[in-house]
Amino acid sequence: PQQLILAPLPSSTLASGLTVTVGLQPSQSAVGFPQWIFDQFLYVLADGDTKIESSEGVNVIRMPEHYGVVLGAVFSEIGQGKDIAPTRRDLQRFAVQSLITQAQAPIGSVNDDVRTLASDGLRKLASKIKSQLRNSRKLDAMTQAHLKDIQEQIYRYLSRSVTSGR
Repeated sequence: PQQLILAPLPSSTLASGLTVTVGLQPSQSAVGFPQWIFDQFLYVLADGDTKIESSEGVNVIRMPEHYGVVLGAVFSEIGQGKDIAPTRRDLQRFAVQSLITQAQAPIGSVNDDVRTLASDGLRKLASKIKSQLRNSRKLDAMTQAHLKDIQEQIYRYLSRSVTSGR
């Protein structure tokens, strides 16, 4: 199958037959990894397109599938009871910030479906994190602190969006 390579690990094969790879190599330093690189992974469809097609037009990724694959790969440790490496924590922070940015984007700046998917992604992620933190005895202290931190970021966004009417 064709590949859409976003970064070197882990990968998923979609129903359309396209293989998508998302993540950071363990040897990469996330210290200089710019936020905008991750934003590009999620913003592929932010301009109003509802799908990504291969050059032959055969393999199609629709918006919900795109978000599901990217977020599923980025947050793959959550719910598995696994410690999260420093580079993966950075990637997850970038993802949460990107989702919040998209979810609270001004009307007309991104596709309304993108805003909806970003908000939905944040709600689902908050639920997964809450469940993981209830069973966190086996996680190292940094992983627990990281999960609490991104959970707090998400809750701040969700509570602000409720009070602002969005």
